[in-house]
Amino acid sequence: MSALVRRNIRDSDFVVRWGGEEFIIVVKVHSLEDLLMIAHKFRQKVELNRFSSIGHLTCSFGVAIHHEKETLERVVGRADEALYKAKEGGRNRVDVSV
Repeated sequence: MSALVRRNIRDSDFVVRWGGEEFIIVVKVHSLEDLLMIAHKFRQKVELNRFSSIGHLTCSFGVAIHHEKETLERVVGRADEALYKAKEGGRNRVDVSV
């Protein structure tokens, strides 16, 4: 998974392992639409990839745009809430917190 992510991020993006099977990808975007496009691209890349040890898998994404004066903890919390919403909504989805 890490090799797949590394091949599909820009030099300006950051990836952090949040815990277990959760990761945070920090990207600079101009709009929510751009962010959703990136998240859907990643979701599709994972879904279409064949991993040597486990075969196919899917993933869910929770996304959030950082608002001015918002703490890092709050934006990560909103993204986490959106992630759980995506998982509860059937998995292999992207959900957003605005």
